[in-house]
Amino acid sequence: AEPLRATGAVSYVCDCQPGAQPGCVAGSDAAPGTSPAAPWRSWARARARLDTMPAGSTVAFCDGGSWTGVGAPKDQAPFRNTACRAGATCDLRDYRAPWGGAGVRPRLRLGPGHAFLEVGWYQQYRSEPGYVGSLPRYVEGLRILNLELVGNSADGLVTAEGGLKLWGAVTDVDVCNVEFHHGLYAALDLVTNSSLARITLRDSSIHDNRGHICVVCGTADDLVVQGNTFDRNGGGNQFSHTIYLYAGPFEKDRAGAPHCGNGTRAVATYCPVQRVTLRDNVITRSAWGAGGRCAGVAVSAHDVIRDLRVEGNLVAEPAGTAGGGCYGIAFGAGGEAAQFEGLVVRANRIFDVGGNGIAVSGAPGAVIEDNLVAGGATLSTGIAYPEQAARPGLDLPSRDGRVRNNTVYLAAGGDGSYAIRGIDEGSGQVVANNAVVTGPSTAYCIKAPAGATVTGNLCSTTGEGWWAAPGLDPVTASFRPAPGSPLLGKGVAQHASAADLTGVARGAPPAVGAWEKEK
Repeated sequence: AEPLRATGAVSYVCDCQPGAQPGCVAGSDAAPGTSPAAPWRSWARARARLDTMPAGSTVAFCDGGSWTGVGAPKDQAPFRNTACRAGATCDLRDYRAPWGGAGVRPRLRLGPGHAFLEVGWYQQYRSEPGYVGSLPRYVEGLRILNLELVGNSADGLVTAEGGLKLWGAVTDVDVCNVEFHHGLYAALDLVTNSSLARITLRDSSIHDNRGHICVVCGTADDLVVQGNTFDRNGGGNQFSHTIYLYAGPFEKDRAGAPHCGNGTRAVATYCPVQRVTLRDNVITRSAWGAGGRCAGVAVSAHDVIRDLRVEGNLVAEPAGTAGGGCYGIAFGAGGEAAQFEGLVVRANRIFDVGGNGIAVSGAPGAVIEDNLVAGGATLSTGIAYPEQAARPGLDLPSRDGRVRNNTVYLAAGGDGSYAIRGIDEGSGQVVANNAVVTGPSTAYCIKAPAGATVTGNLCSTTGEGWWAAPGLDPVTASFRPAPGSPLLGKGVAQHASAADLTGVARGAPPAVGAWEKEK
């Protein structure tokens, strides 16, 4: 873990409420709070310091300590410390206490209905300072590191407002190695999307939060969600998602004209959001409801999002738990706009979801490459692009897309299922170098858009001899080519991806499917 900074003032806090590690020694709010040997005690004292501390300062909670009643009811205590800076952040994190507790995150249990930290101002625009409340500047430069945020529900049903809610006029926030669990509405809730920028959630664990719409909600310019694990989150219905990206409608400036806080021009009724990255996350047991079944899309997006990259993620459901609406990755209308220019969906592994493994609409020039989609009887389509027709005035028609070097394995594809399909929309589409097994049924291999270039694909009902160890278990399955596999060297170089799922450069000629080599 990153050590405490050697610069800036540090305020130390330690309490020993239920859940603290053995040997915990509580501090006192009457203490100086300036050293690990003389820490403050309460969350209230820590929060007061956070609200007023200068740039580059830190509030640190003792490893192994525990607090209860943390946070505040919705809208009642927003964090608005404008002294913090991107280059001199205000930090909220852990420290090693003299009594021990090393390696155990400080546990902060939220009060019923509380949010851990709400930041900024609703509908405050970065590009028009002072629009709401004549505020001198926005909040920038906040880091939350190495904490445990917990609700009050043994079964995970939502009891707390959430973890971090960013209202608006907020930039440069980094959340790292934080555990969010048991009853939080959302770990990261992004509200006025077009006035938020450079927000990162990384290397964190989000689990057992049930009965809500999403655990990462909304989006922001330069949003990065990377290296996190998500398990058993969601509300158990089709509207519940682990990651739910949406740009949101525009508001109005002082003159009453449509206004977007990031300086972009409103499209239809939406403010575009730019440069969003979802990378190397593990998402399991998504949108779980009664009976332990997945009912909603794990990663969903609507509205106007430009340069969205979804790379290297694992989405997996336990065998037999996926319903028909339990898609892996789905970007489309959903009742809202669908405009995804610059979309890349690459090197993701999707196991045993229902409905569609990957479904994309409204994405001209989309690149869908080097993905693995492996599913059973509830998987009706491996990859769908375009999935839905563009609605005039709302969605962008899909054209010039690339669906290439994917591996689609329908272990028990049902009658009428498709490994890869696309409606007849746009021109310039390419479907190339995909390895497809349809299973022992009347499932179809590829239905490409009319006029598409379809080349270098291999289809089989069994895939015998193709892969080292095909299957639906993400731990044991291997879809690397077997020795002597007919996939090796059978692709078309002109339409190949640059590198395979693991980053290995493609050969000339390339292999068919997501992996280039046997090892």
